[in-house]
Amino acid sequence: MKREDVCQAWREKFALNVIIWFICACVVFVIAVLGVVICPTEHVFNTSELASHSYSNLANNVYAAIRGEVFDLTQVASTCQRVVSVIPTKSILQYGGQDATNLFPVQVSALCNGVSGSVSPWVQLSAANTMDLNAQYHDFRGVSNDTSRLVL
Repeated sequence: MKREDVCQAWREKFALNVIIWFICACVVFVIAVLGVVICPTEHVFNTSELASHSYSNLANNVYAAIRGEVFDLTQVASTCQRVVSVIPTKSILQYGGQDATNLFPVQVSALCNGVSGSVSPWVQLSAANTMDLNAQYHDFRGVSNDTSRLVL
């Protein structure tokens, strides 16, 4: 290219092309990468999805919810069986697919004055009967003959 105006035109075309490709790359970065960084994927279960992870449906993938947080009961049951073998694994897995919040009541005596001097209005005591169908009575008094508390 011997003419200076033709060379200048090609330089301008190339510069515009580079600018356009750079803007396209920025848009792809914002859509593909920055969206995942700013808003990461949250695994949220609704009641039907939680119920599908019960012991009867998926024996190796059992979940239970406690105060809105979902726990993998298969890991909890296996750890509990190794550490404290009093409760059978199947009894723990029976809570799968359910909201087990009522099994863990809020200890209000630990919240008496709270951090700011008063208990949060969001802490509520429920007077509802929360009878557990898997409950069993263990007599752990010294005079009893309950051998399930013995550590071997």
